[in-house]
Parts: sequence; structure tokens; C-alpha cells
Amino acid sequence: MVLPSWWPINHSLYVRISDFFDPYAKPLVELCAQTGQYWGKIPPELFWYRRPGFHLFEYIVLCPLLLYWFRAFAVPYIQKKVHAAPCVPKPYFLLDFLMGFILALCWLIQFYFKATRPNPLVQLVWLAVPCHMMTLTWAWVLLQPARAANYAYCQFIASILSLSGWGPYSASAFPDWSDHQYWFERPMFYVHHFILLFLPHYWAWQHGIPPLTKPLLFTYLWAATTINFYIYTPLSYLSGINVNYNLHPHLGMIKPGAVMDTRWYRFIVPETVYAFGVLNYLIAAHPRLQARGSRVKQN
Repeated sequence: MVLPSWWPINHSLYVRISDFFDPYAKPLVELCAQTGQYWGKIPPELFWYRRPGFHLFEYIVLCPLLLYWFRAFAVPYIQKKVHAAPCVPKPYFLLDFLMGFILALCWLIQFYFKATRPNPLVQLVWLAVPCHMMTLTWAWVLLQPARAANYAYCQFIASILSLSGWGPYSASAFPDWSDHQYWFERPMFYVHHFILLFLPHYWAWQHGIPPLTKPLLFTYLWAATTINFYIYTPLSYLSGINVNYNLHPHLGMIKPGAVMDTRWYRFIVPETVYAFGVLNYLIAAHPRLQARGSRVKQN
């Protein structure tokens, strides 16, 4: 994407920032050369699609912002809506158990496939990609027994997962089957991701979902940004696997003239995916779904 010359965030600014921070990023370059670049398969020009100094710049910019979101929004929201929530028994639905069981089974099968291949420790990093972590988390929520102690936690986690609904959509739109070995992995992929796409709407229908307030939105932004920049990116450095496209964009996005062919893509993509997550959440929390869910519970 060619940004206009008057736009403050352009390629020349990227070069100036990278030139300034590159000398301070040498330890990061040496670490990656001994780990991810040593046993990974990403070519150097893609591994450092964004220069090392720019990686360091991202951390410096985001650290105070994330600390502010954490103290101003995440902590008060969790204390008020989760820790201080009244004890309400978690209703039991058979479909909760069935979908939770299927998701857990899909995750365990993937674990077996990755663990039995060459370089299993590196292959297992794929289980940390967003859809697999959402799978494990949704399974935990759905398979919780009907008791009061943790239902508020289930509701909170479900609301965060519903805001993260953009992950399964993007994975379904641009599936990566490069490591599939068996014919049944592809239909299992579609079953797995269909459930992930369906779950935010199902949860709103059966259990209800909290309103999208400013504290909840910024709690989600804090959680999602922290995981993407401070967990997934170090995993990409060490494993040589482009977890969640943190090292470089999808290859379809970096062709000449492509929309995301810019080193600033990690500042552009979050706004897009967060907006999509909010849209998905609002659809799932539509009043008709909430009303239908309340009638189901009364019956």
C-alpha cells in the first residue's frame, strides 16, 4: 500500500525509526539467529520483513499504553464484574457439553499430529495460534459443571472470546493446510472452525452476553494486544513459525500493490480485526437473541 506523502506514518518515517533503534536491537537479532532462524523455515527477508529496530520500537510504544489500559479498565472491570459478581448457578445444556467435547477432541487430535512429526517441540507451537487457543478456552468454558462458583468467570471469558470472533473468520477465509497429512484433516478443520464461528451467537442465545461497555472493550483490547505482541511475537522469534502473522503478513498481502504491503501493517491490522470483533459481538448480543435465550431458560 503506497501511503500519501502527507501521511505522517509513511515509509520514510519507518526507515528513520528503524535506523535509530537498529543498534539497540542487536541482542534480538543474535537471539533469533540462534533459535527461530536456525531451525525455522522462514527466509531472512520475511523473518525481518520489519527491521529489528522497528520491532523494538513497537514494544516501547505499546508498553505504557497497555499498562494504562490494564490499570484503568481491565483491573476495575474484572474486580466489579467477575470477582464481585453474585453467585448464580451455571445452567446446564446438553449442546454445551457436545460442542465442548468436540472442540477438546479436535485439539487433542491436533496435539497428536504435531507431537508425532519431526521437530515436535517446534510443531507444537502451532497449537498456540489464536484459533487453537480459542478452542481450548471455549472447551474449558463449555465443559464447566453446573455450579455457581465460576459462572461469572465463564461469562467474562465468553465475552472476550466473542470479541475475538475475527480469528476463525480469517482462518476460514484463508485456510493454511500446508502441514496436513491425512484426508480427514480438512473436513475436521471445517467442523472445528464452524463451531468457533457459531459459538458467540450460541452463547448469547443460551446464556446471555454482557453489554459492550467501554471498560469491557478496553479490557479486550488490552488482552488481545498483550497476547499478540508480548506472547505470540516472542514465540515467533524462538520457534521460527509465523504465529498469527507477527513476523510478516499473509503472503497474499505483500505482493506489489497489495493493501497491506507496508511495514506498518501491525498497526493497521489490529484496528481492522478489533472492529470486526466488535461487529461480531454486537450481532451475537442482538436483543432478539438475548430475548430468545431468556425464554429458553424460563422453559
